[in-house]
Amino acid sequence: MAQRLVWSHQAFDHMLKMLEAGKVSRDRIADVVTRLLIAAPDWPAQTEIAAPEKMALSNWPAARKLKQRNLPYLLPDSVSRAVTALGSMHLITQHKPRADRPGRPYTPLQLGSKHWAMVGVKVGHLEGRVVELSVLVTNLDGTPLDIPTYQGPGDPCVRPVKESDDPVEALATVIEEVCSLPAVRQRYILGVGIEIAGHVMDGEVVDASLNSMYGRHLGRQLSKRLDDLTERLNRIIKSVHPLPVILDNDVNVLGVLETYKPRFPELDLAVVAVFDDGIGSALIVNGRVYRGGNGMAGEIGHSLVETSQISVGADAANDRRPLPETPASTDELSDSAFAETRKLRFSDPCYCGDPDSSHLDCYSTPERLRGENSGRDFDEIAACPARVDDKFTPEGRSFSIAGQALGIAIANIVNLINPARVLIFLPPALADPQPGTAAAEYRLQIKAMVRRHGFSTSKKTPIVVDQLDSDSRRYFGAQAAAVRVIDSFLEHAKRQCSCYAPKAEPELDEDVAEDGMTDTLDDDVDARV
Repeated sequence: MAQRLVWSHQAFDHMLKMLEAGKVSRDRIADVVTRLLIAAPDWPAQTEIAAPEKMALSNWPAARKLKQRNLPYLLPDSVSRAVTALGSMHLITQHKPRADRPGRPYTPLQLGSKHWAMVGVKVGHLEGRVVELSVLVTNLDGTPLDIPTYQGPGDPCVRPVKESDDPVEALATVIEEVCSLPAVRQRYILGVGIEIAGHVMDGEVVDASLNSMYGRHLGRQLSKRLDDLTERLNRIIKSVHPLPVILDNDVNVLGVLETYKPRFPELDLAVVAVFDDGIGSALIVNGRVYRGGNGMAGEIGHSLVETSQISVGADAANDRRPLPETPASTDELSDSAFAETRKLRFSDPCYCGDPDSSHLDCYSTPERLRGENSGRDFDEIAACPARVDDKFTPEGRSFSIAGQALGIAIANIVNLINPARVLIFLPPALADPQPGTAAAEYRLQIKAMVRRHGFSTSKKTPIVVDQLDSDSRRYFGAQAAAVRVIDSFLEHAKRQCSCYAPKAEPELDEDVAEDGMTDTLDDDVDARV
């Protein structure tokens, strides 16, 4: 039993106890659910779940997906017991036997049923506040439900949020709205997943640029507010527990989606996403998203940019303008000025509030590039020539600096984590640029910096670019937040969550403790800061 049961996992723990009554272990329950999730939306048979490596000659879609993950063999009897237990709670659907392929008839298995659903919410923000909520209701395998007039297969419901609205109340209202629709009303809600930009740990927004979210235990507050959904879930688990509300970082949930819907065979991957006003990353280590000791791993946007490492290219001798310096504390932009201009430049402070640090978020985002180019349309400046007569244009120079800054940050990741591949999500203007444009220079400098600053084989780390526009950002953000719910359930079943990792007090060296050196050092650091 967990020594420190995380509040949001109590309902999951009770569900697993009910499933264990079918004489099957939590580990096997997790194995079967994981394989069904990877195979979705295709439906595998029990033989494919138990022995995916034996399907080497199979062209069946579900078998191909399971083979790619190099999953170990499972005893068929234990898989059968897990399937029976999951079926008893309608967590999976056993379809009618089929004989549409060689061999004996088989029973297709689908994760989820008409009795269950998950809710995913992407929190959209601007100027430090919540401005919209993108909501998607899915099956347990992450497939969106068909709810005409509310959401489509790739189109979540988007609701604006007023500046005067309380974020918890706004979230609760939109979630209750979708869960009261006829297509959802009779379903048990396994949980609500929420993705947000910032440092998140166990349902608490530790640090974020969203003023109204900073320091709030959003998961706990929202679960208390959603009384009706809590009662709905407790009808099936026959015990009173809070509704699971799983809060996570926006890029971490995209990383979770990559672990279950993999496009690459490697189990170690770095996912980097360039959004309009910030940059994030997720680190996938051995097939799982790595969050670090306090949930902050991958905050690449707040890594320091050493401008001494950046040049303005081959024509540096003809371009004597200095690179941007570290912002000074007097450079802070007032809220009114910011709202009027929206022209934050490289030298302006980071959104995190640190006025004296030059962070990646200050250089490589579309917002800062617009500011460096008089606030013009981003697609327009991205399509401008990078050079004229072998000299940088203003657009080419700024995009070169931005690309170098991002490339150096990625080089640090590949040197420290050594991922087998880096996946970068970029806005359309940067994802597919025309040769010779400022956007192409941005892309070129990313790879050039990884080659220049990478160590040993990390210089050759494959870098794959994918496009993420605003619409797909809303959809994948909300879907990934929903999938984060079933991922959280699986983490608890496998004892991989913080419920099973009690935080021990650090042991101090006796001499240090007696002398009070630790306090002296801490006080000295605080005084200097």
